[in-house]
Amino acid sequence: MTRLIALVLAVICSFAAAQQAVNVRDFGALGDGKTDDTAAIRAAIAAINGISDKYPGTPYYCEMQELLFPQGKYLISDTLGIGNGRFRGDGAILEQKDADKSILAAQNAWRMDISGFTFLGGKSHLVLHNPNIDTGQIHVDNCRFYAAGQVALDVDIVSTTLAVRDCIFLNCRQVWINRGCDQAVMRDCWITTDAEMRDMAAIEHRAGRLTIENLCGVPLVNGSDQRWIDNYGGNLTCRSVRFGGEGGGFTPIVNYARYGTTWGPTITLDDCLVCANGNARRNCAVYCEEVPNQIHIRDCMLAGATPIAVREDLDLSSYFAAPSPTVLSFLSTGNAGVNAGALPELLQAPIVNAPPARGLTDEQTQVALDAAEAAIAGAAGEDATVGEFGGHRQQSEPGTFVDLSPASVTWHLDDFMDATAERNSEHLALRPVGSDVLILRRTGAKDNWPHVTMEGVRLDLDETPYLTWKQKSTGSEAPGTYAVRVLDEESGTELLLEEDYYEPWDDYRAYNLRELLKVGGERALRIRLYYLGIKHIEKEAVMAQPGDYLVLDFLRGERE
Repeated sequence: MTRLIALVLAVICSFAAAQQAVNVRDFGALGDGKTDDTAAIRAAIAAINGISDKYPGTPYYCEMQELLFPQGKYLISDTLGIGNGRFRGDGAILEQKDADKSILAAQNAWRMDISGFTFLGGKSHLVLHNPNIDTGQIHVDNCRFYAAGQVALDVDIVSTTLAVRDCIFLNCRQVWINRGCDQAVMRDCWITTDAEMRDMAAIEHRAGRLTIENLCGVPLVNGSDQRWIDNYGGNLTCRSVRFGGEGGGFTPIVNYARYGTTWGPTITLDDCLVCANGNARRNCAVYCEEVPNQIHIRDCMLAGATPIAVREDLDLSSYFAAPSPTVLSFLSTGNAGVNAGALPELLQAPIVNAPPARGLTDEQTQVALDAAEAAIAGAAGEDATVGEFGGHRQQSEPGTFVDLSPASVTWHLDDFMDATAERNSEHLALRPVGSDVLILRRTGAKDNWPHVTMEGVRLDLDETPYLTWKQKSTGSEAPGTYAVRVLDEESGTELLLEEDYYEPWDDYRAYNLRELLKVGGERALRIRLYYLGIKHIEKEAVMAQPGDYLVLDFLRGERE
């Protein structure tokens, strides 16, 4: 009886869930393989536009409504624009009749599940883009992709994870261009490549991290420079992948990502079958057009292929310029095959050369500091404007604030830039100018985030709970963007108080540390000010250059 009740409840719940889904048939889509269903499907998509809202203390969330495509073949003649939600095909086929049009496209792909479809023809099957919407998560599972004229998955989604599971890709010119995912996964899939794919890879990885597991790869070899994956991205891991031997197979990975001096791109092949005889130019597991920081090939079957090969005109004796050989690692271990353990000699023990100068020399830095000081000397001193921020009015009378300038606490550049072995002094220079503080860029702002550290800060949060500061508009015309972090040394609590990318940057700022840290009394604090140097102009990022600077008017603890 209990089992019967449970079964009845399950059926009721399943029926209720199905009732909540929007059905494309209710909007006139026929799915008969003859009728153009484009307009009807668009009307159904419009009916499930996701409702976004914000919950206190969290980012935005999305109500994930479901659009159901019952079994059938739905013919379309234009690209279908989709928003966030669940798109479920119960064995449904979507066929694009216009070879120059894609099937599904999203300009703000954020929270999305796509499952149970067969995609036929057209230019691309899924085109997913977002302009850096944080905490995105997208799932594509149990789908079939046939004969995409350009690429089955064209993905440019930033601050987003993507999982592709239990899918089959057959005869698509390219399978996946991964342009922007922070974390992407392909698991339990099948790929048969397109016989007309020439001088390219089935997958292009251009983003953060890509993991491919339990993939069955069947190559259709045509004798051109074919390969499975071109790596331009950060981290690439292939585990239990069959890079098949039909026609001799072709190269698993060609790497175009150049090593970094602190950390950088890595490639791992683990428990894979490697067949690459069908690409005579690159008969290896990993071919390096550029050399990444790490290549590890472990427990693989190398069927006539060598583990790693390097472009012939690339001179490894002078290639690496890094502060330490510890950022480089190349390994071939536990593999089977005639050439299983062979590595290029200069990858076994890389020669590391002194790095070239990346910005201003010490002498040039002093000249730039002198020029900046002369430019701001006439305006040095406290800005007389009284600021207000978050309901707090600036306290400027004697006895209402505690000065945290270099005259009162220690400001320095001796520690390391976050997540690197590079000292902040390699990227920034610091000089007090009267009561102001000049912070100058020694390197450009691209791909680094140096900071100035203030140590020895002690504030009584009962007396002066507000941490306040103001950047002066006086300074170079270059971007003055910055971020501020505060660490309470006793509790280990760290706060990101400001991360400012858009104007105005010279406003007064005030944050109540007693409320944010939820403690009172005297506290030992460490403060970091990051000179980000990024300015957005019409959605384009402009970076600060060596010699650009910002001027801090004051840093204080203030009364309420």
